[in-house]
Amino acid sequence: MERLQKKVHNLHDTERLRTLYDQLQTGVRSLEALGVASSTYGVLLLTILRKSIPSELCLEYYRMKTTSEAVPEDDLQEFLNFLKAEVESRERESTTCSTPL
Repeated sequence: MERLQKKVHNLHDTERLRTLYDQLQTGVRSLEALGVASSTYGVLLLTILRKSIPSELCLEYYRMKTTSEAVPEDDLQEFLNFLKAEVESRERESTTCSTPL
């Protein structure tokens, strides 16, 4: 949990974003394997996560949420899907696009 509280300050720090996502997936899968439902920890975890990501990324998440009709229990999975897509997109961008001058 302490690792999740370390804020990723730079939106372009794909390595730290990837690490955050991987740690999240590991933790969530471990809890699922123990039979713990995401409904018991999802709201708390989402609160911590939204404070751990860059504000620009959080803003993108809220923009996306206004256009989707999510079920409250699916919020954690929806956030994980969003974060995964963002991390993968930024990784692809950093390897295929040229850097600005």
